Amino acid sequence: MSISRYLMSKSTIIKSIAPLLWEDTEKQPTLKICNYSFLNLREWNYPKNFGQYWRLYWNQGKGGRILYKGEIYPMTANEVFLIPSHIATATELDCEVAHFSVNFKIGGRFENVRRQIYIMKPDFLKKSLKHFAELNDEVLRLMAIQCIVTHYLSLISQEHFLASERDNLDPRIAQAVAIMESELATPPSIHDLCRRVKMSKNNFHRLFIQETCKTPRYFLFELRMLRAAWLLCYTEKSMDEIALETGYADRYHFSKSFKRFSGLPPCRFRLEKQKQ
Repeated sequence: MSISRYLMSKSTIIKSIAPLLWEDTEKQPTLKICNYSFLNLREWNYPKNFGQYWRLYWNQGKGGRILYKGEIYPMTANEVFLIPSHIATATELDCEVAHFSVNFKIGGRFENVRRQIYIMKPDFLKKSLKHFAELNDEVLRLMAIQCIVTHYLSLISQEHFLASERDNLDPRIAQAVAIMESELATPPSIHDLCRRVKMSKNNFHRLFIQETCKTPRYFLFELRMLRAAWLLCYTEKSMDEIALETGYADRYHFSKSFKRFSGLPPCRFRLEKQKQ
């Protein structure tokens, strides 16, 4: 005998857990895994890292640390670090270490979470990684990664969800960042950004550096290069296609910029990542 939707909605247990959750789209934030990796980390010294994605980090040993607002967060195997998008951090590494990371986007109420570094226990992660290692199907592996991310997101307590924009990125800078992220193929000029967020050039430049620890021009450049690096690692798109997708007229100018950013030409960068 089937159980009707009406009877399910009247159940005390169902109501206390998820009262007609499928009818409330605001409670169903969209999670998008952008990339993930579990590798031996040899280089991680980045003095300016303004994350356009959420980040989840776990190191299997000592040697790495995260710097945020003057505080130093040493990384050990006993802690998982969850970092919201659009906050400026720095990272340092003293020695090679096994490093697990996930970059992802999450919408809904998580867009209004307090911007800070969240530190959590690794038990669930360690157990999940053992299961992950047994999977051969990429779809199932991605589902395992999603489970890890959703578990740690669910541990953020209610008090860290803000009712206002008080602790968030300045809304004008947030708008500028959103424009940059969505228009990488035709990058806006700084003059255009200032016009669209209704700020003078001097005030915009000053506030952007204050919020992100980077100039608008360098932030946009880095955003394009990070997108290019992702395309090189996780797609089979040609250099011409990647150049166009990141706002370059041809592969020559793209290659020159990418080498300046990463230290390697794009083709070499792709080969090195494939070996890892």
